[in-house]
Amino acid sequence: MDVALASVIASGTIGLSGVFASIWAATRPGKVTREARLQQRLADAYLEVLRIVEREAQWLEAEIYNLSLTYEDVHYVEAKLIQLPIPEPTDRVTAAALLDAFSSTTIRDRYREWRETVDAASREIHFISRERRNNLQAHADPKSLELNELSNQLAPREYQLRQSLVNAIALELKSPGRHE
Repeated sequence: MDVALASVIASGTIGLSGVFASIWAATRPGKVTREARLQQRLADAYLEVLRIVEREAQWLEAEIYNLSLTYEDVHYVEAKLIQLPIPEPTDRVTAAALLDAFSSTTIRDRYREWRETVDAASREIHFISRERRNNLQAHADPKSLELNELSNQLAPREYQLRQSLVNAIALELKSPGRHE
């Protein structure tokens, strides 16, 4: 009797586990597809944020280069100013929205640090440009204290923070769901 009961229980357990395995296998492709779709959305969002970040970084580098040119550079050496469009405020809104919707806390923190540094550099660029216009000097002393701070402190910090953001995004995309 004990053997028969054990046999019935074992057969029932094997049968039920087969049913559960079939159900699990049937629902699994949908879950994998959904996870792949979410991962693709995350990657697309991060790529757009990185495009925005890179455009703004290139503008910043161009502005610092332009401010470092002297009168002699422009008029005698014929150095060319780099003209890039000022980053659009809507780009900031887009980046913030994408990060709020998709990113981890780590990525949002890295972006916030980068954004604060870029904003400080942008304020310094506008200050130097305004001072030069007020003094009627298109190309002032490139060794000015403000330009020195911009070139030697803010620009390298921006680059370092941008690389940190890129690396964090790359790490997160390689192993999703582990970086909160």
